[in-house]
Amino acid sequence: MNRGKSRGGRGGSSRGRGKTFGIGNKSLDKKKRFRGDEELRSDDENDEDNTRGRSEDATFLDDGESTLKKRKGETPEEARLRLAKGYLEKMNSNMIDKGLSLDSKEDEDVNAFDALDLDRDIIATRLRQDVSDSKRTTRRLIADKMIDFVRTDDNTTIFRGHQRSVTAAIISQDEKTAYSASKDCNIIKWDLINKKKLHKYKGESTKDVETFAKGHNGVILGLALSSDGSVLASCGTDKGFPIRLFNNTYNKHMENLVGHRDIVTCVAFKKDSLQLYSGSYDRTVKIWNIKNRSYIDTLFGHQDKVISIDSLYKDNPVSVGESRSVHLWKVEKETQLIFHGHTGSVDAISMMDETTFVTGSQDGSIAVWFAAKKRPACVIPRAHGFGLPWISALAAVPFTDLFASGSCDGFVRFWKVILNQSGASVKQISQIPVEGWINSLMFTDSGSKIIIGVGKDHRLGRWEVIDQAVNSTVIIDLPIKI
Repeated sequence: MNRGKSRGGRGGSSRGRGKTFGIGNKSLDKKKRFRGDEELRSDDENDEDNTRGRSEDATFLDDGESTLKKRKGETPEEARLRLAKGYLEKMNSNMIDKGLSLDSKEDEDVNAFDALDLDRDIIATRLRQDVSDSKRTTRRLIADKMIDFVRTDDNTTIFRGHQRSVTAAIISQDEKTAYSASKDCNIIKWDLINKKKLHKYKGESTKDVETFAKGHNGVILGLALSSDGSVLASCGTDKGFPIRLFNNTYNKHMENLVGHRDIVTCVAFKKDSLQLYSGSYDRTVKIWNIKNRSYIDTLFGHQDKVISIDSLYKDNPVSVGESRSVHLWKVEKETQLIFHGHTGSVDAISMMDETTFVTGSQDGSIAVWFAAKKRPACVIPRAHGFGLPWISALAAVPFTDLFASGSCDGFVRFWKVILNQSGASVKQISQIPVEGWINSLMFTDSGSKIIIGVGKDHRLGRWEVIDQAVNSTVIIDLPIKI
């Protein structure tokens, strides 16, 4: 059942932690300097509030941005307005000395200055940042809501439109749109509200160079959607091995990113960013800046084909492949951590948070890893039963205790990760029937939906064909609410 070894012999051993990875003739800028908060002082050293005769009743107010001096009986808003006027008057005085002057309209704007509105903007910005940061650090316990969950016609939507196996399926953050890719070289955009097809990015199975820039001319193996939903990225077995970018707003092809020297198996966007990671049979992971449509870097370290990749908010993507190792890349530090534990090719990986991830292998096992440990925190042998079932897909709800796994045994299984003093344990809490090869799994960030890419055969080959399966995209509403 193994796909076989990759072309070319393996290089030297990559065991051990803290290995550096190649970055060509350049390096990333790590020398970032940060300044602490500074006290802002008045430009006028003779200001009456700075004199030794300052009133005993004067107090100091900290607005979070600078230190303001308050006169007796003066409100904070009046203090800010006075300082702003004083600054502009001083600037106007300097301009008069140079033969210039502020016009009357600008004087009116000074009188209209609203310090309270400025405070509200500052506070609102900080609150939004606090909420965003809390989502990235707070672990939500939602797995118990999936106990004894049953799939029904009411909570299931099935899209059929591909002629061959669905190899990748993803869903937008607003949960209104889904995308599926197939071995038929097409990508379909689905409307989840009205449950219909919105658009087809057409491809054609051909080696004709003229179709190179128009659409996929080979099997599509991976999809990724930027957090803002503006850019769709896809990859596969196309001639020249390009990564194709589509403008999702206008449903138009944008650009081809060319650089890999063999089949590109996987792509993943860094969250809240237009930075893209890609993995290939050429044993490398590449980083791309989609905003500038440019190549950034190549990460070396895999000793065999790269099969799957994932990323969250930090510059620490994780990748796996046929070398049986797990690689956590620390891009800014130009290092990587390499983990070993599986006995077969590692075909699936998903990040639970920035330092915790789950992997699935051809040996049938699922492992939970912590970045601080070389060995798995927990291993589930034969997670989908005995015999054929290797783990073909994994997905986790970010920053929670829930993940799902897929194989070819007829079920998608849901698991709860329990953290304890000795590490972690994993418990199966539910399973839903899905006939066929589970080639792709993805949760929405809220955990309220899961999208499943189903095919008659595995996305990377035809080692075992399940004739009774239907090539389809399945979306299931889960009993999880924010």
